[in-house]
Amino acid sequence: MIVGNGTPEQAGDFIDGYAVTTPVYTDPSLGIHRAVGARRGGGGWRLIRNALRALRKGHFQTRVLGDPQQHGGVLVITRSGTVAYRYLSEVAGDHPDPAEVVQTLERVTGADAER
Repeated sequence: MIVGNGTPEQAGDFIDGYAVTTPVYTDPSLGIHRAVGARRGGGGWRLIRNALRALRKGHFQTRVLGDPQQHGGVLVITRSGTVAYRYLSEVAGDHPDPAEVVQTLERVTGADAER
């Protein structure tokens, strides 16, 4: 499941634009973001460094959707409700290691399949 902070229309555009097949929900009130402890605003030099890294890779900021001060994160939660992985961005452009996320998903889905 993916949870964003934009409007339902923006969630639909995300689904269509990226051919997303997993459920996508939106919480413009940011209640879920607050509940998991997602950070807001700030960034200083780390934000500038992340922006420069993105530019070097050819990624350019276009329009901002949702709350631009709200940082995201990645949580992998098992069917039983256990948080198997938690990463909360400290500044914009701060992302978890994709290999760690995939490894956790493989471990969790493998354990779920064995039940």
